[in-house]
Amino acid sequence: MYPFMKKVYDRPINAKYVLIERLGKGVFGVVYLVDDQELALKLEHHAVDPSFLEDEARRYEAFQDAVGFPEVYWFGRHDDLRVLAFELLGPTLEDLLAYCGHRFSAGPDC
Repeated sequence: MYPFMKKVYDRPINAKYVLIERLGKGVFGVVYLVDDQELALKLEHHAVDPSFLEDEARRYEAFQDAVGFPEVYWFGRHDDLRVLAFELLGPTLEDLLAYCGHRFSAGPDC
């Protein structure tokens, strides 16, 4: 593990979120499972400009009462990272894609 990430794992984010494991990585950030809570954290380095994570946080907050959108618990900075704490809704898209034989369709079965 890189020394920077070890530091992130060793110290709670926002004084309450402890990272357990990486759930997935996409173009716009890395998502981690948080200890003992039904939520995940998405991390983005502060040098990313414009911030995709800040935009994502604003969009989620705009749809807070809509079905299918995660609840946002916190958005802020931790060391050199922007962090979005949000509700964990279920399996990752990567997991669902693998479950569906690496093919999504518009029908009811994957």
